[in-house]
Amino acid sequence: MNKASFNRNVWLLNTIFQAGLEGITFEEICEKWQKSGMSDGKGYPLRSFHNHRNEIRETFNVNIACKKSTNAYFISGNSLSKNLVAKIIGLISLSQVIDHESKKQSNISLNLTAGGEGFLPLISQAIQNRQLTHITLSSTDTAHDTEFYHFKTLGIKNYKENWYILGEKGNTEFVMLNLRQIKSFDIEGGLFTMPDTNLIQELLVENYGDCIESIPTEEITFRVPTQVAKQLTNHPIHVSQQLIENKKSFAIFYLNLKPTQAFIHDILSYGPEVAILTPNNLKEKISSEAKRIARKNA
Repeated sequence: MNKASFNRNVWLLNTIFQAGLEGITFEEICEKWQKSGMSDGKGYPLRSFHNHRNEIRETFNVNIACKKSTNAYFISGNSLSKNLVAKIIGLISLSQVIDHESKKQSNISLNLTAGGEGFLPLISQAIQNRQLTHITLSSTDTAHDTEFYHFKTLGIKNYKENWYILGEKGNTEFVMLNLRQIKSFDIEGGLFTMPDTNLIQELLVENYGDCIESIPTEEITFRVPTQVAKQLTNHPIHVSQQLIENKKSFAIFYLNLKPTQAFIHDILSYGPEVAILTPNNLKEKISSEAKRIARKNA
């Protein structure tokens, strides 16, 4: 989902949310749409509205229902639920920080179907204001929580339906923290200087997966059968994915990313359907990993 689509869907979600249990009619939504600044003077077709309702349900897991008695649309379920309210407020905050940050640097990597939205307002504030934070992270390996003091919150991304914070602890180590593991997120008050835009782009977008790996970014080409190509067109592996050749029986795609262990595992999950063409060192690495897995499972 691109930034414009995300902001539009958050606008629609917030508009209906603000209407409360009484709801809001499509005509009233259209009036607000014309005044929103996103319409560019164009109307809001009913078909587009229903398509956007479906996108909101599939992406944010929030259902917009219609009261037949009044033809008014409302957020179904318990509209006073703390989880639902936190999710909507978090999404609105994220929309604002995306709009704010995208004018300057790439602090957001979008693929939005995640949990952990309750911390998004504070995360947005920390990114916008360059404020140091104190984070308590529950550990999956030990019985003790992990504390991060003077943590520099640099950006957020999504990988496999989980939100991750990109941050720097100390002055040298960049890490990804899973929002589902965060127990507390507090603003300390001190300020920090945001790293170079290119570094943020590299860590958030080019670095594939949920871990930071110190490996070079590669230009990758791979071949897949036509049926798999259709799947990848609808659900790209990465934001850099481009279709560069489309034949009757196969297609060739291009990627620009760091081929991390997470990337290798995801490519292997397609089995023999995906054939890496370049670079050669990645071909060899994936082949070696496939053989290792085969020996292990033999």
